[in-house]
Amino acid sequence: MRCAWLSSWRVTRWLGGLQFTQIPRGTRDLVPPYSEAFRYVEAKLLETFTLWGYREVKTPLFEYLDSLSRGVGSSLVQSMFKVQDDDGRLIAFRAEMTTPVARLVSSKMLKETMPLRLCYVNNVVRFKESYPGYPRELWQAGIELIGYRGVDADAEVILLMLTSLNELGLNDVKVDVGHAGIFKRLLALAELKEENAERVKSFVSMRDSTGLKSLLRKSGCDESIVRAFELVCELRGLKVIDEIVSILGDKELLKQVEEVRLLFKLLEKSGLQSKVSLDLGLVRGLDYYTGIIFEPYTSTFGRALGGGGRYDDLIASFAGVEVPATGFALIVDYLVEAVGVEVIAQRLNKRKRVIIVPASYEHYEGALARAQSLRDQGIIVELHPINDIEGARAKAEKIGAILEVVE
Repeated sequence: MRCAWLSSWRVTRWLGGLQFTQIPRGTRDLVPPYSEAFRYVEAKLLETFTLWGYREVKTPLFEYLDSLSRGVGSSLVQSMFKVQDDDGRLIAFRAEMTTPVARLVSSKMLKETMPLRLCYVNNVVRFKESYPGYPRELWQAGIELIGYRGVDADAEVILLMLTSLNELGLNDVKVDVGHAGIFKRLLALAELKEENAERVKSFVSMRDSTGLKSLLRKSGCDESIVRAFELVCELRGLKVIDEIVSILGDKELLKQVEEVRLLFKLLEKSGLQSKVSLDLGLVRGLDYYTGIIFEPYTSTFGRALGGGGRYDDLIASFAGVEVPATGFALIVDYLVEAVGVEVIAQRLNKRKRVIIVPASYEHYEGALARAQSLRDQGIIVELHPINDIEGARAKAEKIGAILEVVE
């Protein structure tokens, strides 16, 4: 009986310990080589951003809900973790980075010389996973080009995004380009109720032209509107915008179409015509987009690696003054998977590594000096426990390092 009680106590104690080592659903501990792969990707992206003149900013992990919810849409607001502060105001954890940066610029940087070029690498958290089986905490690396409305700004951020991905070894990236303004204008011309407008977005994103046409006709839309949305849903390429303009002849739509044409001319001059394609059915999930939007894809990963676009009204919602802006965010978690942890580990292991072991306490000072000399040359050096030569040899063989015994 005593033994049974003791066994039960041990099991309970073990289960209690297990409870304290668990982490919430959708979060992860990162250990080598995964943690090293994340750091490698983040460092490469920041290096590229810096070479293009972008400077890093940091924002709080949590802010007031009424700040973080501006322009992001009800779906993302619902996915935010929320708590009540001691003053009664609702606080939320950031679920994306553009809105916090817009708030930061509005409060601290409006007097800076424009355009501003800002970048970041930060974590974002969501109550619900973006995709089944993926984390609720993700890392975003991105840039924001603020204070310039020209289409050449849109071209710059797309070019920078492709360059950043190429620097990681992702050379087969293709970019789908859309225009939030064109899509919103078509919705305005359709004069739909809000709930039907959301259903239209859903049908277009799923490429369900049959359901789309049925909904539009039931809503009393003119056949020209039905045809325009059908083209958006089914076709890709610049020919789509020519057909839509010829069908509708709307002046505001024509202006937005000219932006698309100019963007593709600029991208062609950059040698990117084979990398980008027009997809007016691209519907990003954030309401604050106003113009050019885009998403990158690669053959080694099954969904968009991130995305971005123009958001000319977001900063004004904080500051009360118009400040045009565009940018993108890449999901570091996705990039690590797309490049491959083993591939990144091979790149990192190309650096020379040395294990130094002092033969005795008398040789410790010499070992320290030798280690520092090698580190000054950019060589990775581990100082092994004194006189453990066999242990040092075994570790050196395992990690592919050179063994040096100081004696």
